[in-house]
Amino acid sequence: MKQKKRGLVATIGHRLLAFVDYIGSLTILLARVLWALFSGKLRFTSTLVECEIFGNRSFWTVALISLFMGMVVAMESAVPLKLTGGEFYVATIVSISAVRELGPVLVAFLLCGRVGAAIAAEIGTMKITEQVDALQTLAVDPVEYLVLPKFVAAGVMLPIMTIMADALMIFGGYLVGTTTMNLSSGLYLYQAFRFVLFRDIMIGILKAFLFGMIIVIVSSREGFHAEGGAKGVGRATTTAVVVSLFITILADLLVTAIFYFI
Repeated sequence: MKQKKRGLVATIGHRLLAFVDYIGSLTILLARVLWALFSGKLRFTSTLVECEIFGNRSFWTVALISLFMGMVVAMESAVPLKLTGGEFYVATIVSISAVRELGPVLVAFLLCGRVGAAIAAEIGTMKITEQVDALQTLAVDPVEYLVLPKFVAAGVMLPIMTIMADALMIFGGYLVGTTTMNLSSGLYLYQAFRFVLFRDIMIGILKAFLFGMIIVIVSSREGFHAEGGAKGVGRATTTAVVVSLFITILADLLVTAIFYFI
């Protein structure tokens, strides 16, 4: 019995230390990125390339899914609202849910799976093939060279992509509302923007900015800690996506609680 208790305590202690070590590694990496950023070491050309990856190459994926998501929300909300005669509030539900919640979270999820996984795989492959060590040998900081451009690109492009996603979700709801629910264009647009405040838009942009930071930092951390050949890169990529999604939802919960409930 005592051995089982000791084993349980040892397991809990090991998991707790691993958690603290993980959070510490993320914090150190974030601090190094911010130090490089405020030290003026940003590579402009590399940042533009990363912006193209986060924005242009992800445009159609985000655009189509955002449009379809707006249509789905409109259809789902129309069913109960028709029972009470308040189907014109479909526009309000679509716009508020898009701006406050669905827009930033949907964009973060899509770019986490598309770009975050690629970041972890890229850096993980460089770590396995000792290219990261080669950069250090050449007196080049791997964080400054590999992570900083991605960090800035995510901070710039995710808010832009989120605004685009919000607009397309509202447009998707507009298509459903004006074609299948016989709502006039003027009524739909009036209800869509009647209750959306500038504060809601700014909080959505803030969420997108934080989500971009989370995706890049977590994915880069997993890449730098990859080991064990090709399987190690695969594990790092999977872990990067899962952990990024988890922390994104946690951050979304905290921001929502701070600005809307406290």
